[in-house]
Amino acid sequence: MLILNPLDGGYSNCCDKCMRDFSQQVSSTHLCHHCNKSFCSVHSNYHMKYFPYHYLTLVKRDNDKSDSTSSTMEETASSSLDSDSSSEDEQRPSRKFAFNEEYSMLHLQILSHKQQQQRIRSQFEDLKDDLKRWEQVHFRKFCNLSDEFEDIEKHRLELKLESQRIFVSLRKALYEREDEVSQNIDKICNEQKEMVMKISSLKNNLRIIMAEIEMMNSDESNYEKMERKLQQLNATIDSLKLQCQSQVSNGIQNYHLRYLPILQEIEQDIHRLCHLQKIN
Repeated sequence: MLILNPLDGGYSNCCDKCMRDFSQQVSSTHLCHHCNKSFCSVHSNYHMKYFPYHYLTLVKRDNDKSDSTSSTMEETASSSLDSDSSSEDEQRPSRKFAFNEEYSMLHLQILSHKQQQQRIRSQFEDLKDDLKRWEQVHFRKFCNLSDEFEDIEKHRLELKLESQRIFVSLRKALYEREDEVSQNIDKICNEQKEMVMKISSLKNNLRIIMAEIEMMNSDESNYEKMERKLQQLNATIDSLKLQCQSQVSNGIQNYHLRYLPILQEIEQDIHRLCHLQKIN
């Protein structure tokens, strides 16, 4: 690749890679006959390393102006060769240093890459070991998931049956007590109804006895009969008073349901009666 050299107004060769990658005008020292590209000392070594089958030769530069005579041309050529040879000798250490530096950087990159691979591999092995230890502890749950599912379903049914047994027993006791209270209420009410019927019967008897007494004459022959009727009337009145007094004091209106003082607490305890608790 030829570029204009501003110092001498002519053209000079420069490294294609330096120009392409870094936009730097670096004089080329080698020419690749396969790629037909020019390279500086650093990139020529790099190119030879990755493309060992390519053929590279040194580039001969003629920085001096030619004379019209052949002797001058020979002297110039000779001096140019000597200059190239000395320049090549001078650049050799710098090329070697640049190559070593580039090789060292590449070596560091390779080492860093290997370290990352080793770190990832080590983390992977640690995870595998941790999983293996966990499997040994939870082997049944981890490897027999279908059995675990069946075991869960089995425990679900057992817990539900146990809870049903508890609540069925409680409901049975409540229903039995409810029947007892209901029967007791019916018994008391039936007794009160019978008492009312007795009072009604006594009142009818009073009307009948009083009517019979009023219809009797004042004859002496009726005195004894009237005496008996009066005694009957008196007994009926006493019985009526007693029944009325009993009805007043023992009437169903005087009854009410008596609950335990802790009934509200019992209702609250029912909500806490049974609940699912985790076994520690």
